[in-house]
Order: sequence, then structure tokens, then C-alpha cells
Amino acid sequence: MSRKDNAGILGLGAAACAACCAGPLLAFLGGAAAISVGVAVLVGSIALAAAGAGLLAVVAWRRKRRAACDVPDSVAVAAPTRREATAAEGPAAERTSEASDTAQVRET
Repeated sequence: MSRKDNAGILGLGAAACAACCAGPLLAFLGGAAAISVGVAVLVGSIALAAAGAGLLAVVAWRRKRRAACDVPDSVAVAAPTRREATAAEGPAAERTSEASDTAQVRET
């Protein structure tokens, strides 16, 4: 037998293997694809449920905090009054009174 004949037998064996095993190989790959799609849907739904539960927990926690900090009813407060300054009072009078207070503190 020559090398060409050995190559022909090898090619014939590869063709026979492809014809025989193609069905089961494709079925296996299709099953693996279907399982991976199913797992992806399952993991996605579990993640969505966990996110929903987390969101509900945060909303409930915030509502509970808001309810715990109720502010009492408002109390009426009198409007502030404004004292009118006289000519002797004012910024210049305040400065001189502060200076005299400082001088008295130094003397004692």
C-alpha cells in the first residue's frame, strides 16, 4: 500500500465517522444550547426576584423611618418686633460703648 492509499482510507474513515456521528453530535449541541437558554432564563428570573425584594425592603425601610420622625403640630409664634434706634444709639454709639467696656476691663 502506498501513502496515497493510506490517505484515502483515512479520508473514508473520516467521512464515515461524520455520517454516523453527526446526528448524535448535533443533538448533544442542541441539548446543550437548550439547557444554557433555560439556565439563563432561570438565573435572570432569580436575579429579578432578588432585585424586587431588595426594592421592597428599601421602600418599607424608608417609610418606617419617615413615620418614626413625625413632627408635632405647629405652634403659633408671635411676630418679631423691631426696636427703633435713636440718634444716640447706632453703630457709632455701639463702638464707643464697647471701647469703654474694654477700658473698664483693663483697669480692673
